[in-house]
Formats: sequence, structure tokens, C-alpha cells
Amino acid sequence: MRRFAPLRFSVFSVFSVFSVLSVLACARNAQRGLVIGTAGGAVLGGVIGKVSGSTAKGAIIGAAVGGAAGAIIGDQMDRQARELKQNIPVPRSSASARASR
Repeated sequence: MRRFAPLRFSVFSVFSVFSVLSVLACARNAQRGLVIGTAGGAVLGGVIGKVSGSTAKGAIIGAAVGGAAGAIIGDQMDRQARELKQNIPVPRSSASARASR
């Protein structure tokens, strides 16, 4: 039974990645930034933590810092997108221009 444990873990990992990607497909930039920043920060923190002696502590700190930074950057992107949407005039199509004449 032990010989199937790595296979079960890899199937779970692939399923988890696809689940996260499907959720991110319809998320705002702030939510995407949070998830991507958390994952990236955890990986980078884990690597740095392994060198300094505590992989888990490094991953936790990295995830917290990366998630916060990603959420802040994503929120700023959402604000810029709203401003652009409000400030850029919507072009009138030729069909609607003819109808208004």
C-alpha cells in the first residue's frame, strides 16, 4: 500500500493546482495578487528558511509577507482599472451614430 503514496500525493497536487487556477480565472486582481503572492512568498521563504535553519518558519513568514504585498499591488491595479474605465470615453459605433441622426 505504501508504494502508491507518491502517486496519490501527485494526483492531489495536480488537482489542487487546477482548482486554484480555475478560481483565479474569475477573480479580481487583488485576489489574484493575494494568492500568487502567498504562494510565491511561501516558496521563497521556504528556500531562505532552509538555508537559515527553519524551513517552516521561513515559509510562513514568506507567505504572510508575499500575500500582503500581492494583495496591495492587486488592489492598486483594480483601482487603476476603475479609473481608466471612468476616464476613457466609450466610442460610438457607426450604427448607433446613424440611428441618432
